Amino acid sequence: MKLNIAKSFSVIMITLLLLITLIIAVNATDYNGSKLKAQYDTFLANPGNHELEKLLQILPNKREKIGDHQVMDYIFMNLEPLEALAWQGNSIAIDVLFKMLYLTDAAYSEQLSIILGLTINDHPREFLNSLTKNYQINGIKRLDSLLGNLGEDYVDEFEKQLVELEKRYQKIKQTKNVSEKIKSLCLYELSEQIYETRSYLLEMNGYKKITY
Repeated sequence: MKLNIAKSFSVIMITLLLLITLIIAVNATDYNGSKLKAQYDTFLANPGNHELEKLLQILPNKREKIGDHQVMDYIFMNLEPLEALAWQGNSIAIDVLFKMLYLTDAAYSEQLSIILGLTINDHPREFLNSLTKNYQINGIKRLDSLLGNLGEDYVDEFEKQLVELEKRYQKIKQTKNVSEKIKSLCLYELSEQIYETRSYLLEMNGYKKITY
């Protein structure tokens, strides 16, 4: 009898734990996607700093999932105004793109990495400052994509890749008044990618001098 009671109690406890886990999982995906879409629509109608600040405020400070994937699909189909501001060096737009990494994975994360990487050459300080604020999203394991994912135009174009990576390295190296820790991490990651790309090119060219 006591054994049956103990078994029943164990089953109840396991069931409760499963329910709690399920509730936590449901809550973890309960990000307000409709509010994000509404604010993004407002930004599209008036793409300035005021609406960007509001957009930044409602984006999460930790990794979240949106139950309705159509929200992110919609944003990425209408990303050009945000991209344009980021490429002009608008620090709020760059912050928004970084914080969107909390809501994305796979292809969308890759797209964001490419867009953010393209800000390095013209606006390295803004890039580094925003990376410093949002470093927890990426971490050292993710810097490779952020710094070295150059986009479709560079696929299998190894000499072009080398030129672009070296350009990014120099831009970051020359940037003053930024976090030295983040700057050093970026330079280290870029130096690794430059070394790997240069080694591959040397091997392809029969170890002859690379000219580009």
